[in-house]
Amino acid sequence: MHLVISEIDSSAATSLHAVTLLALCLTGDKVAKVPSPVSTNGREIQQLHALNAQIFIKIHRSDYAEKQLKCMQQIDKDPALTQHAKAGHRYYFAEKYPMTGKVLNGKAVFCMHVRSFESLRLFLGLLNKLKLSHPDHVLVKGAASLEENFERALQADA
Repeated sequence: MHLVISEIDSSAATSLHAVTLLALCLTGDKVAKVPSPVSTNGREIQQLHALNAQIFIKIHRSDYAEKQLKCMQQIDKDPALTQHAKAGHRYYFAEKYPMTGKVLNGKAVFCMHVRSFESLRLFLGLLNKLKLSHPDHVLVKGAASLEENFERALQADA
């Protein structure tokens, strides 16, 4: 592990910085020792922070992931990337804490960003079952209203 850490310097590719970060975490060394890439491109640095946040989430270190998100917000050269990282962070917490409408919505948005439509298919299947079994339910009526609004918007654009 220490060989990996010592061989990867600040001029290395972003993906290698992620390897360094993982090695530091596995050895118990301080995360602050991760070298920053030599770049004047704020977007590249922001991508590194996003990758770091994703790794921290995977190894259940949300405290470090939160620090990476704060750095991304300060740079904010790519607001979409920052929002995507935030959604991933929310998704992680959604797995640990009770589901609310806001958390479920954040999870759905995150799934769409990473092109994981399986949970959306599950949601639509459940909504269809609800439509059949309880056609007067408030969620069914709300979904019908949204579908009508969507159709009107499509027709207005045509």
